[in-house]
This record gives sequence, structure tokens and C-alpha cells, in this order.
Amino acid sequence: MALRYPLVHLDDVKPEVMDEDAGWSITEFRLPISKRQGSTTTMFHARFMPGAIHKKHRHDNCDEIYSIVSGHGLAGAGDDRVEVRGGHFHYIPKGVEHWLYNLSEKEPIEVIGVYIGAGSVEETGYIYLGEVTEEDLRRRTK
Repeated sequence: MALRYPLVHLDDVKPEVMDEDAGWSITEFRLPISKRQGSTTTMFHARFMPGAIHKKHRHDNCDEIYSIVSGHGLAGAGDDRVEVRGGHFHYIPKGVEHWLYNLSEKEPIEVIGVYIGAGSVEETGYIYLGEVTEEDLRRRTK
């Protein structure tokens, strides 16, 4: 008997092919829950190997919440520049510029997050805003 409500294992989800020219320098990006399963919210899983970065961007149509499962990175949101580690949760309101950079030379960052009220990346209103600068990487708010 088929399940009426999707139960998805990450290993059964193919990585998305994201455009590096649009800021997606993420090592692996998967969408286990999205409009493909009938959801109006998208859940994502991302893995950033050392030096990987999701460059400056914003989502004009939805808020984003993500959690750092493991690893160590630098997160930018608006004017904030904060170091993040496993156990951190980050709320990004719609329209706010943000980015994430893996600071480790050896360990990946693993992230799980949601695009609230957007069933796909396209529905988030994704806008690429450019490179993360050396100044961004040097500055810390907290």
C-alpha cells in the first residue's frame, strides 16, 4: 500500500543542479520536500565542503529558516556577519541579503532549512546579488 503522506529519505533524493553563475557554489543541494510532493513549503539539505560558499542573494517571496547541523562557517544576513556552528538556527526574513561560507579547511558544513510558503527555489523569488568580499569575511558582528 502506498503512503498517502510522503516520507522521504535523503539518500533517495537526487542533488539539484544549481547555477554556479547565480551564486550557487554549494557542494550538494537537495530538496527532500517541495511542491514535487505537494508541499507549499520547501525543505532543503545542503552540504558545503571546505571553501564552498552560497554567495550573496535574497528571496523576495519567502522567509528562510535554516539550521547548522554540523560544521563551522560564517553567515551574512543584512549587515550581520556571525560565525555559525552545529546547533545554530538562523531566520532570514524575505528580501534580506544573505550568504554562507564554510570557514573550515577540513570539515563540511551541513545545513537543513525551509523556504516558508515557497514550493520550489523558483517560487522563493531568488535574486543573485554578487560575490562575498574579503571585507565580508574579515568582519564579525558577534
